[in-house]
Amino acid sequence: MIGYLEGELIKKYDRRCILKCGQLGYRIFMASGALSKLQENVDTVKVFTHPHVREDVQELYGFLNPEELELFEMLITVSGVGPKSALAIMDEVPFEMLVASITRGEEGVLRKVSGVGQKTAQKIIIDLKTKALALATLATEAASQTVSEDVDILEALQSLGYSAYQAREAIKKIPAETKGVSQEIIKKLVPATVWNSLHWCVALAGAVKNRFPSRDLVVIGVTGTNGKSTVVQLVHEIFSGFGLNVASTSSIRFRIKNQEEINKLKMTMPGRFALQDFLRHAARAGCQYAILEVTSEGLSQNRAAFINFDAAVLTNVRPEHIESHGSFEKYRKAKGELFNKLKIKKDKIKKMSVINLDDASAHYYADFQADEKYGYGLLKENGRNEIKNHFIPEDIKFSVTGVDFTLEGEKYLSPLLGDFNLYNVLAAIALARAFEIPHRYIKKTISDFKGAPGRLEVLQSKPFLVCIDYAHTPDALESVYRAAKSFWIKNGGCLIGVLGAAGGGRDKWKRPKMGAIAQEFCDEIILTDEDPYTEDPEKIVNEVARG
Repeated sequence: MIGYLEGELIKKYDRRCILKCGQLGYRIFMASGALSKLQENVDTVKVFTHPHVREDVQELYGFLNPEELELFEMLITVSGVGPKSALAIMDEVPFEMLVASITRGEEGVLRKVSGVGQKTAQKIIIDLKTKALALATLATEAASQTVSEDVDILEALQSLGYSAYQAREAIKKIPAETKGVSQEIIKKLVPATVWNSLHWCVALAGAVKNRFPSRDLVVIGVTGTNGKSTVVQLVHEIFSGFGLNVASTSSIRFRIKNQEEINKLKMTMPGRFALQDFLRHAARAGCQYAILEVTSEGLSQNRAAFINFDAAVLTNVRPEHIESHGSFEKYRKAKGELFNKLKIKKDKIKKMSVINLDDASAHYYADFQADEKYGYGLLKENGRNEIKNHFIPEDIKFSVTGVDFTLEGEKYLSPLLGDFNLYNVLAAIALARAFEIPHRYIKKTISDFKGAPGRLEVLQSKPFLVCIDYAHTPDALESVYRAAKSFWIKNGGCLIGVLGAAGGGRDKWKRPKMGAIAQEFCDEIILTDEDPYTEDPEKIVNEVARG
């Protein structure tokens, strides 16, 4: 089957085009809105395709990104909705608005589409609403594409009082070949003071549409450079094991109680609308707690705006995203915004912070206001003046099977390897104890927890051991190699490092550093690229090799 076609756009028609690939011309059916973004005889374009084959016809339907294609393929699974009908729906209703309408059961938007009656609209909602989590994820993925700019503008204008029709008509006037014109439309329609906070406006619109769902949940944010996903997953398991209904988001997956979806995004933290949608779905599913992996860039872009956080956890702070933030201090300050949100009071629960006391920035985060402050760490000599509630383990013993230690008189055993994982375990324990979960429930989860996928995960152990890890910073990479050397490499053993997470499009400074760390610990090194974005993969590899 054809997954996508890449070639020259020869001719555009109403809802179809001719795409030349090699010596062949493919007729592809596409939404008018998508076609308006493409130019004839100019650049090479990529179109993701769905083949529709019957006895009497073979047709190709095209889309600008995989998310729109996936939504199209969901729609045509509904009885009575064929490819032409699905394309008409997607042509008349903006992507994120369509997703939101389905997940909220709002059939009115669908019924405005020509040819879609009440019964068909109801079928679409009934059949696809069960896939609400997947749909919300799709909305976020689409928001990360360049074509999402129009959707952001549409939602921002509607949140400011303009009708959907007025907003769509303004957007239709944007020349497809012109970049940045959409900003000019907003600037003309929206006061300058509001325009300067466009992301804030979109976040507000998402919160309003979902009726500020964080008010119905206890929301916990986990931030830091390394270890966030492991802590989120471990906390989710501890709270669930105690009998609580929990939802969580991380760079690995989105979970609502026993329902989960793999995170296919190129970003850890969902967009403003998708995150509010997720929280609303969690509240409607009966969840009491939501645990969110929170990033510095997500905070800077107001993705966490209008979310009432009740607790904040800090894993560690290491140099990362320096190019996007401008400096390490600005990066650290961006993460501090999560703790700053604890100032917003909510009657039902005290505001709590949980901080890694051994981190060099511990004092900075401890200064933020919170009703109760908790700290964890391994180094007893560190100052603890700002934080009175400490979780410092004793009798620590590392081995090839994990680590055991004593905490508050209780014996703990974790199968996770390395001191960096012990910090993750302590962060989860400190948070659970802050919420007064008894040790016996925490201990069981800790002993059963084998680790988050892709985090020092052993894929095979014989005839040789293969392990993968998400390490994407120099500090994390060194911790992984050090653990491998300590626990797995015996006399005469060989450590082969396959290094690819050196960043495409950003954080170029860390490439030679990661190369140097690999050289220090590995007997053999294989350099590759993970996701080069728009950069030359060979250039990335050469920069790592220079270290």
